[in-house]
Amino acid sequence: MKFWIFPFLILASLTARAEDVRIQIWHQMIYGHRQVLAEALEKFEKENPGITVQATYRETEELRSSYQSAAMGGSGPELVYGPSDQVGPFATMGIVRPLDEVLGSDYFQNFDPLAAPVYDNKHYMIGDAVGNHLMLLYNKKFITTPPKNSQELIELGKKMTVDTNGDGKIDRWGLVFNYTEPFFFAPFIPAFGEAFLKSRRSHSEPEHPGFERHFPVHSEAA
Repeated sequence: MKFWIFPFLILASLTARAEDVRIQIWHQMIYGHRQVLAEALEKFEKENPGITVQATYRETEELRSSYQSAAMGGSGPELVYGPSDQVGPFATMGIVRPLDEVLGSDYFQNFDPLAAPVYDNKHYMIGDAVGNHLMLLYNKKFITTPPKNSQELIELGKKMTVDTNGDGKIDRWGLVFNYTEPFFFAPFIPAFGEAFLKSRRSHSEPEHPGFERHFPVHSEAA
């Protein structure tokens, strides 16, 4: 998943007096990144007297739903920082403004194409990070050799799940990850012969045999 800052239809007026300019940005940054944002905004305000930027944190899904509701009602922030998968729905709803209209098409030549993708022949976003990779981490205190395949992962996870004090409650889980959001099991799908998306324009196919082979393993791991 890529993360971006992209502007919306409710942009601050370029004709407003500097002392009247107030910009809102909604974001879903983790705590450490929020500190970096705060420092960057503080520097920006010092370099641009009279312009105030207010940053508001919202959890990812809350950010999406809250912005949709606000924008459809004619309010909301001028800027949103969030994952790129929100851009398609926002553009379809007509609640985002193409960056090409603000910055010009030549501006995007300064970026790697991965950081400035095109949706319906328009740029709606610029990435400050491309990645957000999911990784399997293991605690060397308990595991000397990591599992080589999904079956070993399941067996090791069960073995490492223990009630250390005998009170009937699990004190250490052998395998932990988010089971409720598809994003977190997407890395498992290719191992069963299916890509989540075959192209930028394609849709996932849950009925594909690769998906069907994955879910029993996913259930067993749970």
